[in-house]
Amino acid sequence: MALMAVSPTLATADSEPEPREDPGPPAAGEVSHWISRFPLHIHREADEDDRGLTHANEAFEVLGPAEGRHCKGPGWGKTRGDGFVCLENAVPTDKIPRMLPNYVDFPHPDSRENEDYLETGEYNLTPDMPYPNAPFIYARRYKEKKGRVYKSAEAYARGESSIYRIGGTKTFIRVEDTERGKVLVRRNGHVVPLDDVRVVTLSRLQSYHLRTNPVPDGMLPAWAIRGKGTRVRAKPHEDAKVIQTLDYHTPLLIRDQPVKPGSRWWEVPDGGGEGVPGYVQDRSGIRHWVPAPPPKGVGDDEFWIDVDLGQQVLGLRRGAELEYLTMVSTGVGAHPTPRGLYQIKDKTVYANMASAPGAEKPYFVGNVPWIIHFWPRYAIHGAFWHWGFGWRRSHGCINMTLHDVRTVYEDIQPTNYPGWKMVFANENYPGTMLRIRRGDQQVIDRRKWR
Repeated sequence: MALMAVSPTLATADSEPEPREDPGPPAAGEVSHWISRFPLHIHREADEDDRGLTHANEAFEVLGPAEGRHCKGPGWGKTRGDGFVCLENAVPTDKIPRMLPNYVDFPHPDSRENEDYLETGEYNLTPDMPYPNAPFIYARRYKEKKGRVYKSAEAYARGESSIYRIGGTKTFIRVEDTERGKVLVRRNGHVVPLDDVRVVTLSRLQSYHLRTNPVPDGMLPAWAIRGKGTRVRAKPHEDAKVIQTLDYHTPLLIRDQPVKPGSRWWEVPDGGGEGVPGYVQDRSGIRHWVPAPPPKGVGDDEFWIDVDLGQQVLGLRRGAELEYLTMVSTGVGAHPTPRGLYQIKDKTVYANMASAPGAEKPYFVGNVPWIIHFWPRYAIHGAFWHWGFGWRRSHGCINMTLHDVRTVYEDIQPTNYPGWKMVFANENYPGTMLRIRRGDQQVIDRRKWR
């Protein structure tokens, strides 16, 4: 069974709104900014179906007053996306609405540094390419790292005793300096010393941005996916001489056809040096793009998502053209990712996710970022707890690196708005189409709105 968002009402406030006595209704014809201590439902019509959800303690735009029932105080307000919000628990604010999430500028170690980090406790703080931005700092207890929690940064600095220990991977909203060293800060103000946790290593998988860097004709984008290194051989068979070993997740280009029809072997031009071809196989050695025509009815300029379960890759396409490509992790054998044609149902900046009630092996993951539902209990979302992209690892959802899922989240429909934590698609604002296939096999059309 797949992950399910169980709490879209989390708040990462840096301050609560100032209380004001009996604010009047929003002015007609003017854009105003409002804020609430609680998430507020955005409706398609006043007091009807959901259109979205604001974030607690984040400003959002109101475009003017609206008529509706069951709302006291300032009454109803119009929002972007043809939405309506009850302002009963909101107040006007001078804050400027901002797109969410708020990013934490913190250098998580690269997954390629994991062994050195475990051995030395140190990692490269000045990498040759930026670490992916994330909405949180991720850290956990590990062996001698006890994860001791203190009531506040001030309590830790004063030498007070810890009040408990974290369990599992936790999320933190910022890092602070104290006289005793750096601490990671939780949403509730509790802190954990930075040197008392292991910071989670994140994958910096290199994706293909084909809009700006197209692949040469006759070639396919690919990645090495063997943990101990993908062997490039002098001939297309397992007994041939190894002429090169590619590190895990190394990007490469291969010929766009296997060495012979039905073969799992592919040629790597210059794989053995200039002018010397090499050969790799795609069972456990590489993953690559498998071209397939768009579903019937897709327009030449229509932007959509294409996922191939066989190769564990996700592409963003415009019509028949491929514009962006990366690797993913989909459902394992007991929990397969369902094939079909879908349309995105909703998007959430982040939420807690858990197994269904009564699951044989229950699980809970806090603050999963960039959740994109396409079917009940199935979503595309970021994964910070593994870097096994290119391999099946999930309970049915489509796992992506944080930097990749952010790209997908921002590029597809429905559009999220400043101050909103969640947005729903509908007939007037349809979600982007998603195809989940295996190779070039046909799939069932499961779209609700078309």
